Amino acid sequence: LLGCFFIAPSLGFSYDRVHPRGPMSIRNQMPMYLFWYAFPQEKARVADYRKFDIALDYTVSNVIVDKVTTPSEEYVVRMDMEVNRLNLNLKFGLLGKLEVACEIPYLITSKGYLDSFVEGFERAIGATAVGARKRAEDYKYDYYVSLNNNILIRRQEPARGLGDTAVSAKYMIVDEDTAIPRVSVRGAVKFPTASETKYLGSGKYDYGAGVLLDKSFSRLFTYINLNTVIINKPNFLNELDMKNFIMSGMLALEYCFTNRFSAVAQGTWNSTPYPTTGTDPLDNQAGE
Repeated sequence: LLGCFFIAPSLGFSYDRVHPRGPMSIRNQMPMYLFWYAFPQEKARVADYRKFDIALDYTVSNVIVDKVTTPSEEYVVRMDMEVNRLNLNLKFGLLGKLEVACEIPYLITSKGYLDSFVEGFERAIGATAVGARKRAEDYKYDYYVSLNNNILIRRQEPARGLGDTAVSAKYMIVDEDTAIPRVSVRGAVKFPTASETKYLGSGKYDYGAGVLLDKSFSRLFTYINLNTVIINKPNFLNELDMKNFIMSGMLALEYCFTNRFSAVAQGTWNSTPYPTTGTDPLDNQAGE
């Protein structure tokens, strides 16, 4: 669960004037999940008719992985990098209940600058990644995955470029009323605009569908997202017996203390498309 405070441009509290800012858009930036489309966490509400909603966000994640299937060494997974994502999201209210959107990401995988800071934090909380950092050289870039000594991914140079672009549509089926939540459905198509050779994308199309629910209770707002994405594995992972879908979900609660401050508690989850490998980065379902 994550908590965060948001500031809204209002003075005294009045429920009719509250503009909740949740949910938070949290993205799984594990490098081997960059290949697939992931729905952003958002409200069921659609953009206002004939109006644009433009958002630009930047996220950086420090990644260190050094895992081997024991004792067979069937799978070897090594990652030492930082993933930077600059994301432009354009939404437009096409009809009163219909919204169309386009998501354009720019990705940078680099040696990074957060290693020493993150290592100190991990030591403070007793995180298990400290051992992997001891085995890795400081500020070295490494991306390596193999199956039975057959190399699937190998890159030791940072990469940058356009990510996979996606277009989506969201339709509000039912607006919120006293006894019922607001309910919307959405669909998306991911286009292979990212470089497959740089491991920034899959080189394939993805197709997604989801349902969103919102409900308010005085100062408390609730958000639910449930999604499924049909994926196509990239050519360099052809040897893996993978699932062809990823499921994800989100539950968030936002409480507006005043018009200026609110707190959000949010949980997100996604399944893994990878087969059982005996390595945490591929086997574990992600949750935050």
